Formats: sequence, C-alpha cells, structure tokens
Amino acid sequence: MRYFVPLGFILALAGCADSHNWTPQQNGSARIAANDRILISTPQDGEYGTHVYNGSGRNTAKIIYNATSAKSRLVRIGGVTENFEDAVSQAQRADQDILIFPTILHWEDRATEWSMIPDKVDVKVDVVDVRTGGSSVPV
Repeated sequence: MRYFVPLGFILALAGCADSHNWTPQQNGSARIAANDRILISTPQDGEYGTHVYNGSGRNTAKIIYNATSAKSRLVRIGGVTENFEDAVSQAQRADQDILIFPTILHWEDRATEWSMIPDKVDVKVDVVDVRTGGSSVPV
C-alpha cells in the first residue's frame, strides 16, 4: 500500500510533463556562427477556431531562444511583429546579424493531463541573414 502513493504521484507528474518535438525541415544551408548577433521575433499568439492562446507567441520565442542560446550568447528576443518586413526592419535597426522569424501556423492546446490527447503546434521558422538581406531559409 505504501508504494501506491508514490507511484500514483509519479504517474500524475508524468501526465503533466511538457515536451517539445522539434522536427526541422531545412530548405537551405544557412549556418549561424557563435559570434552572430541574433534577434528572435515574437510571433503573434496562436489561435484555434475563435480561441486565442494568450502568451503562446512569447512562449514560442522563448523555446527558440533556449535552443539558439546554446550556440551563441548574443541572442535576444524582439517584440511582436505584424509581418516579415517589419521584423527585418527591427533587426536592421538593432544592428543584428541574423533574424529568426517564427510564425505560428497552428496551435491546439489540449487538456493532455486527463484526455491523453496531445497538443498540436505547427511553427514555421524563417532564418534571415540581415547583413546581406539574404533570402529567408525556412526551417
């Protein structure tokens, strides 16, 4: 009996675990150097139907920040941008080398803890060399 309580607690925590599956679909050969100054644009919040998931854009930018900051210490998160051109302008004004421009394509936040239906999120990420104005490389 005394083993059931800790086991139940562990199972409850496992059901609440957060996981992110990163499935890159690289269409180019862009490389980010350790000394590149990187700006991550904050995407608009994700939506599903009429429901807007407040904070999902900031959460997306933070996830990308955490993954990118392992390669460079010169990473920062920018403000919410309406469109790609505004994000490029923001990166140029901030004298950044690389712009990472994520776009939330689909966001479904499920009650995974009890329904066991996983969340569904699709994010398009464009990486742009701001110095050359090079074309974006969707990742």
